[in-house]
Amino acid sequence: MIPDIMVEPTAVTLTNDEIQEFESMYSEILEAVIKDYENSKDQLYLATDWMVKAINYNVPKGKKLRGLMVPITYRNFVKNPTKEEMRMAYVLGWCIEILQGACLVADDIMDKSETRRGQPCWYKLEDVGLMAVNDTFMLENLAYKVLKLYVSKEPYYMEVLEITHEITLKTILGQCMDCHMENSDDILESFTMDRYSSIVKYKTSYYTMYLPVLFGMIMAGRGRDQKSIQKVEEIMLDIGHYFQVQDDFLDCFGNEDVTGKIGTDIQDSKCSWLFIQAVQKCNDKELECLLNNYGCNERGKIERVKRLYKDLELENVFREYENNVYLEIVDKIQKLPVELPGKLFEMLLLKIFQRQN
Repeated sequence: MIPDIMVEPTAVTLTNDEIQEFESMYSEILEAVIKDYENSKDQLYLATDWMVKAINYNVPKGKKLRGLMVPITYRNFVKNPTKEEMRMAYVLGWCIEILQGACLVADDIMDKSETRRGQPCWYKLEDVGLMAVNDTFMLENLAYKVLKLYVSKEPYYMEVLEITHEITLKTILGQCMDCHMENSDDILESFTMDRYSSIVKYKTSYYTMYLPVLFGMIMAGRGRDQKSIQKVEEIMLDIGHYFQVQDDFLDCFGNEDVTGKIGTDIQDSKCSWLFIQAVQKCNDKELECLLNNYGCNERGKIERVKRLYKDLELENVFREYENNVYLEIVDKIQKLPVELPGKLFEMLLLKIFQRQN
């Protein structure tokens, strides 16, 4: 339920035709990449055939939240965009989706996950295995290849290129922090909300929420307006933090048929929002139970942690957090200067509010 303070946004949305154009751009991009390599005399087709298989398995099957945010943002900063301008926005959107695919392949390997988007993780396929490690590099660099093929003649090319490199590195650093937490000797000392917030900021928020909006603003000529960028960054990082807390909640309480993946945060000893909340609510006996069972890949111990989370009523804690953070972000949005399309950010927030996958 949306809090009463929220009104329906009047931001510009994509038309059905524009969404279809975005979807169809994927095939065109893939064909352009293949064509660029098809004249090679070095039997490179052996690699490009695999590349096509990898990208088709890992990129176009998601919700495309990140990719669609680019043209949506651009439409809200530019009143009457041309077909070609929207086409470039679609390309930038797919570049983010390709980067997302690379991140997910790597994340699944590190987390030893079983499923993603309702299918076996890429590395779990019999003919893939640890070849998936190379595929993460391939997918990431494919995004830069697409940028060169489509955007290199645009005045904002270098700006987009540098921003993509910067935020990709931030994402990798966030993933590094996340993995280090799994090997912590004292999780009570290490798993703090401050540390969790830092991991989320770099691992998730920058590339999931901030980068798509920044791409749209750069295209619209607003990428060097530092005052506006700082305000947008703050709001989108807040939305990204909320997005990751949702992920942590769904990892335990979500319906696997809806989320498309089997949660692994408990057995992987993740610095999870749920764990931090549980520690704050546990009595001594409950804390002992949590510490004795968290981070163990045994079904019985995983179920004990889940049962403890339910006994501590963490579902209610999450719902209260969700409503409060929603209102806090809305308040920040409503205080944005008039030159920024506040309704756009309200709409983006609504897109993830109370999501189930």
